[in-house]
Formats: sequence, C-alpha cells, structure tokens
Amino acid sequence: MQDNAFGADSSLKVGTQILKMSGISKRYQGVQALDAVELDVRSGEIHALLGGNGAGKSTLLKILSGLTNPDEGTIVFQGQKVEIDSPRSAQEMGISMIHQELSIIPDLSILENIFLGQESLITQRKSWTPWVNRREMAKKVRSVATEFGITEEELWRPAGEFGALKKRAVEIVKALVVQPKILILDEPTSGLEEHEKELLFGHMRSLQRLGVALIWVTHHLDEVFGLANTATIMRDGRSVAETSTEGLNVGDLISLMFGSQAAALIEQPQIGKSAIKSNSATRVKTLEVLGFKREGVLKDISFTLSEGEILGIAGLAGAGRTELMRALIGIDKLDSGSVVIFGQSENIDHPQKAYDLGIAMVPEDRKILGILSEFSVEKSISISKLGTIEKSGVLNAKKEKELAADYIKKLSIKTPNSREKIRNLSGGNQQKVIISRCLNTDPRILIFDEPTQGIDIASKVEVHKLIRELAAEGKSVIVIASEISELIRLSDRIIILREGSLVGEVDSVPERIQKDGYENVEQDILHKSSRIKV
Repeated sequence: MQDNAFGADSSLKVGTQILKMSGISKRYQGVQALDAVELDVRSGEIHALLGGNGAGKSTLLKILSGLTNPDEGTIVFQGQKVEIDSPRSAQEMGISMIHQELSIIPDLSILENIFLGQESLITQRKSWTPWVNRREMAKKVRSVATEFGITEEELWRPAGEFGALKKRAVEIVKALVVQPKILILDEPTSGLEEHEKELLFGHMRSLQRLGVALIWVTHHLDEVFGLANTATIMRDGRSVAETSTEGLNVGDLISLMFGSQAAALIEQPQIGKSAIKSNSATRVKTLEVLGFKREGVLKDISFTLSEGEILGIAGLAGAGRTELMRALIGIDKLDSGSVVIFGQSENIDHPQKAYDLGIAMVPEDRKILGILSEFSVEKSISISKLGTIEKSGVLNAKKEKELAADYIKKLSIKTPNSREKIRNLSGGNQQKVIISRCLNTDPRILIFDEPTQGIDIASKVEVHKLIRELAAEGKSVIVIASEISELIRLSDRIIILREGSLVGEVDSVPERIQKDGYENVEQDILHKSSRIKV
C-alpha cells in the first residue's frame, strides 16, 4: 500500500504501546456490563478480543469508539490520557471501527460510500458555494482502494451490485480515510466464504505491517491462530486474561472464555445417531417441494422432508439456499413449482399463509429481518401469534409476561427482565428470542437460516441442542449454514445447491461418517458445492 493522503499513518512505530484502557467499568439499569476491564494494545499488533456473548466486548468497544462513556476508568492513547466523547473525536484521534453490520448504502456508489460522513475532506468552494469534487475524491482514494481490490471502474458503480467481500473492503477503505492508528474489526468474516476470508486476512496483515493496531473480535476461534499476536479474554464483564496466541489451541481459548463450562462446549458429529436411519420410508412426509423455478435464481429444484428429520442445505454464497426458502414461505414469487404439506397441495403466496400452515423461519440477517429493535423481549415473542395473549381483541399484559417468562426459562435467555428491549441483548440471546417467536406459532416445520451466525460457541451449542430437541419431538427442521462442519454435526441428510440447481445429496449423514470418515464426507460436499477438486 502506498503512503498517500489516505491510508495508514506512516509515522507509527511497530511494537510501541498505543492504547491502555484501565479499570473500565460500565453499568446499565442495575446490570454491571463492565467491571474494571483492562486492555493494552501495541502498534502493528493484531489483538484478538475474545469472549462469549454478554462478556462485555461490545460495550468496551463502544467506549473506545466514542459511542458511550464509561462510569469509571481511564484511557491512555499514545501516552496521553484522553476522553473519547463521540465517534467524531475517536476518528480525529485515529480510532476507526468496522461494525459487524455493514453500513453500506446500496444506491450510493462505492466512492460515495467511502466518503460518506467525511465529505469535508474533499469539499471545495466555487463561487462561494461548497461542492464535492468527485474526481478529486477518486484521485485521492485510488491507490488505497486498488490495494484492497477495488478498481477505478468499480468506484463509480452502486455498492449494492457487489458481494459481501467487496462491501467489507469498502468499509476498510472508508475507515482508512481518517488515517487510523487503531482499526477495530467486529466479526469481519461474517458472511464471507473461505477464499474471501483468506483475502481479508491478507488485508489485515498489510495493515499490520504498516503499524496499524487491529483490535479484532471473532467467534470463530480457529481463525485466531496464525493471525493474531495477542488475545485478551473477557468473561462476565471482566478481562480475565491477556496472552500470546503462540502455543495455544482452540481448547485453551474455550477454557479461558468459559472456565468450568468449557468441557461441555466441544461438539462432535452425531456418528450413528441419525434420527431417521433405516426407517425413513415409514416416516410421515411433512413437506414436498416440486419443481421450484425462478428465472435466474432457482432451476427446477425438488426435495422432501420427513417428520423428526433435520435436513441441511449446503452451497456457496449465491447458490440459491436462502432464495429457495424465501420462495417456500411465500416471500418471493415462483415462475413454476408446487408445495405439498402433509399430503395436501398448498399455494403459499404470503408468509402469513406459511405460518398458518405450520411453517416458521428464523432469518439469516438477524438485525434487519429478525428483530424489532424498540420492542421488548416479551413483545418480540408474542407478536408472532397475538391470539395466545388476547381475548376479544384485548391484549392481556399478564399473559404476555407469563409467555415470555416461559420461553426465557426454556431457552435460557439472559436478560435483566422480559421488558428489556431486544436490541440491548447479546447476539446469542437475540437469536433465542427470535427462535422463541417462531416456536410461539406452534410450527410443524422450522427453517433456520444461518442459525449461529455472529453468536459465541456456548450459544451455538445451545442452539444446536435446541434444534436436535425439536427434531426429537417430531418437528421437521431445515438448516442452512455456510459452515459445512455445522451442517455435518446437525443434519440427518444434506442436499447441495450450486448456481440455483440441486447437484447432490448426502443421505444418512451420521452413518455415512461412520462408513467413510468425517473428512471424506466434508470433501464430497465441498467438491459438489464448488465444482472444484479439493
């Protein structure tokens, strides 16, 4: 990366302490979110910030990025005690943050997205009227954009035309506009395929060589090794360890993050424990999808689903996994195809019809499609079926509270109370509330689209356990997951999509693992998904 008007600050000296947060405490409505947290970061360091959902990572980073103020504690930045009272002051110091939820505006060009909120850097005056010189913008950012795989031509195209990796690159370049000394990355690999992750890691190493300190939050612990130099571990609002990653393994990190609970968090494939096994022919078919076609998206897809079965859907981004489920529940219109539910042909032209027929879906994008941020936990659960808490058109607040209390207990949802706004919960607990909302409709068929995206390993194990329990009760479950290992651990059967077509199937997954070995099953799915020999 060339040193120019934008990019990393070339004066950074690798290895020197750039940030020291000491005794940071924060309390929300009687809940101690942070308790005397310590964080030391050096320039040119990739520093992993690890911990379970609710450990306090997000609160600590909100304080560092100026989104909230600590109740107690000090922040020393480049040897000076500072107060970071707004995101603008953080940026002016040289602290940038890339959030897990991308802030890309699809209809704006990549160039406009990069300079969004930073127009003052390139605003000129002509005849006393301020104006933005877009050609000057492109000239100033061209070099650093090219370094992150954004071409000159792409700068002028709408950001909505591009995939997750390009949008993540735009966020990085946008952060570099303020010449950061510290770059915070919150779950940057969320939604990326494996080859895209490797490209992103290469970008992170480039920034590290320039002396930028990267504070990196990830729930994918295997990503840490070979990339992060140091890890700070948080648990229950406290910093419990700071350690070099050299010589550690995933099990060590889990032990530090979860203490005595760690042993229960190591999942193994369900070898020989298929829910449907050899008696699948006698099981009731709950769902038949026949000839689903949608121009440019789905190409004559058919499959079946039985009671008590967990059906995994594998495929790379763009394979049509989510689109298939959206069509099934009536969000997207098909060109042709039909659905049979419990032997009855049905026309599902609206999600409400799907709910009425006993189909519920936990969506992939929790923030946009899942939660109503201003709703309380109890309202977020009851809204899916208000009939459970009303009589003669009048909502019963007591019943609503009791309903929420039942699901809070059943799914171990961590919340101060049922009236807490869902946006204040950790990602894993938000996911449990969304699942509760679906269960409140008493579904016979449940669809989980990326059910563990953005949640920690403990919540992931709990969600997996819940999915298995639902299947054991006789419900039919469909799971979409980018991580093949997750599908193999969960599924009885896996169908594989590529470019909108059904290209393969792995039947009786646990038995297949027992026969051919876990790695061979995984490689088979990868090969069929990508059409590449692996």
